[in-house]
Amino acid sequence: MGDPKEDSAASQPAGITSDGKTPAKQNPWYVLATIAGEQSGEGFDKDLELKNRAYWNAWAGQHLSAEYKAEIKNASGKSLFQGTPEWSEVEAEMTEAFTKRLTG
Repeated sequence: MGDPKEDSAASQPAGITSDGKTPAKQNPWYVLATIAGEQSGEGFDKDLELKNRAYWNAWAGQHLSAEYKAEIKNASGKSLFQGTPEWSEVEAEMTEAFTKRLTG
């Protein structure tokens, strides 16, 4: 198992937990997935979830044609991009929020 001090937080590089993982709030994928905000411990906020999904889809679909986006559907046949803003409409806002959250 080794020396327990080797596994302590103090022995880890900055920004890495003792299990070797990046904390969620410093992980760019987590920040992108929660760009509109994080769920609180007080119930599930469906509006926040939908806003985060719309922002994620805008980012993920920025290089897809409108025709291709219309073809991408979930199991029940609903377009995954329905209600998603165009990347050009949210890019500045998302870039600012992303940079602010990652750099503190």
